[in-house]
Amino acid sequence: MGYNKFKFNLLLRIAAISFSTFLLADFIQDSLLQLSTLLITALIIFQLVSLLRFLDINNELMVQEPSKNQVGNKKDAQSQYLKTIVQHLGIGLITFDRKGDIQIINTTAKNLLKVSQLKNISGITKLSEPLVNSFQNLRTGGQDLIKIQHEGYTYQLSIYAIELTLKGEPFKLITLQNIQSELEEKEMEAWQNLIRVLTHEIMNSITPISSLAATVDSNISSNIEKNKDHYEIDKDDLDDIQIAIKTIQRRSE
Repeated sequence: MGYNKFKFNLLLRIAAISFSTFLLADFIQDSLLQLSTLLITALIIFQLVSLLRFLDINNELMVQEPSKNQVGNKKDAQSQYLKTIVQHLGIGLITFDRKGDIQIINTTAKNLLKVSQLKNISGITKLSEPLVNSFQNLRTGGQDLIKIQHEGYTYQLSIYAIELTLKGEPFKLITLQNIQSELEEKEMEAWQNLIRVLTHEIMNSITPISSLAATVDSNISSNIEKNKDHYEIDKDDLDDIQIAIKTIQRRSE
């Protein structure tokens, strides 16, 4: 539309200049029309200046306003850039509509879901039906943790959902992350803490026994030294008691 308007204006101006030139040539042949000749000459100059100005303005507009192809190419480049970023994200990302048809699924999500291609979320039912249900039921801000078992390997998927609307059509964005290693690390840390607490409690229980055994051993040794000739308890029995108490003391240290 803009090009046709430019073409029409250009042709109109050229036609006016041509007509004025024709009149000028006709008037020049008649010496009595010198004033008209001057006026036609001035008109031609004015038309030429107007034409040049018109061309300059049009060139400036073409520089200031990029063509539709330039805008389209820029948008295509931006779209490709965003797609590349999405595909290289470290977390899984899926978008799908209310029917479950998938618009976007990145490489990480494919690896986590053990698929090479996925057109609808129902395609992962064999992997985990609870996972599909979670995809469908989660609302904006909803989170879930799903255990996946695949070919003897077990891992935990952390899921986060956001509901969006684009051009009047609702769709859902799901992010996926394998947190199995984090859970194993937390579990190991929990066991270490438990062992540390149990060790502390056991030592607290053993310490009085060790102290008591040491006290009894000391008392019996003292009585044996003081009453070497007459014992209220048979000496052999006292020896056995002393050996037993020393054994308790030694094993509790």
